[in-house]
Amino acid sequence: MDFTYSKYDDEKLSKMMCQGDLDAFAALFNRYHEPLFDFAFKLIQDKEEAADIIQDIFMSLWNRRFELEFSHSIKAWLYQAVRFRAAKYIHHLQRKREILGELIQYLPQIEHNSPATSLEHHQLDNSIKNAIEGMPARMKEVFVLSREQQLSHREIGLKLNIAESTVKKTVQNALRFIREKSIIDLVLVLILSKIF
Repeated sequence: MDFTYSKYDDEKLSKMMCQGDLDAFAALFNRYHEPLFDFAFKLIQDKEEAADIIQDIFMSLWNRRFELEFSHSIKAWLYQAVRFRAAKYIHHLQRKREILGELIQYLPQIEHNSPATSLEHHQLDNSIKNAIEGMPARMKEVFVLSREQQLSHREIGLKLNIAESTVKKTVQNALRFIREKSIIDLVLVLILSKIF
């Protein structure tokens, strides 16, 4: 990127970007990436999700560069986009917590040794196994080494020739993948058990 771009104000950079200037977009990214990430993190308290939000916003900004019109400043647009994405994420998180809360209230009402409970546990186990089978190959490989073979992150990193931090993040993503896949099946099982 031409160093001169960093001297341009937001209005000029946004106009140049809307005409397809990649260097102008890069200058805006460099200018606002960190403060937007800090802002997103303050809102949702999750660094990984905050990073994803900022990445998605800038991807959307570039992909829609020819159709966007900034009635105010691009800075205002970016921060408003972060607020919107953060609110959407928080709403999604709250809904998941509500579902879990309903499950926690319902589960104690079931006799632990009842056939229905055994069926639910069996179906949940199958759901988790299916989620693991549905993982991308590298995620599955790391997760199996971590949870089934009980290897440490360092041992997995050495075995697969990847960074320990990459192993940790992959395991976290795998656990999230399982939660998101299995919670839906568990809810369905509980609903069906209530009906029948």
